[in-house]
Amino acid sequence: MCFPYAISLYSSFCYVQDLVCKTFYEFWFEEPSGLRTQFFGDGSSVPLEVAKKTEQIVEMLRRMPSHQLLVTVIKRNLALDFFPQSAKAVGINPVSLASVRKRCELMCKCLLERILQVFLFLFYFLRI
Repeated sequence: MCFPYAISLYSSFCYVQDLVCKTFYEFWFEEPSGLRTQFFGDGSSVPLEVAKKTEQIVEMLRRMPSHQLLVTVIKRNLALDFFPQSAKAVGINPVSLASVRKRCELMCKCLLERILQVFLFLFYFLRI
């Protein structure tokens, strides 16, 4: 008797999860169209738009007591796992997958540049 309700509840839960993942994908990982690439004035090789999105993710992580939910969302975004079953049956577009991976590479590069900047700043002032 409860089984149909459990299936319905699970389907609704999956729909909400997919919607959350899609929203994060559109906000953080989707390539903007028609925007001119700008870079930070500090010699960064990461586009300004990617740097801002990376900083937003870091701020979000800083405020969360547990990172597991955000980690799950990012993993699903990397796999483009939130698309409807019909789209998954046809196959994930390799161009979309490559775009998400490129965006993640740029985000990692941005994080590494920031870590190196802090390290060099500390090294400079501790050495003096």
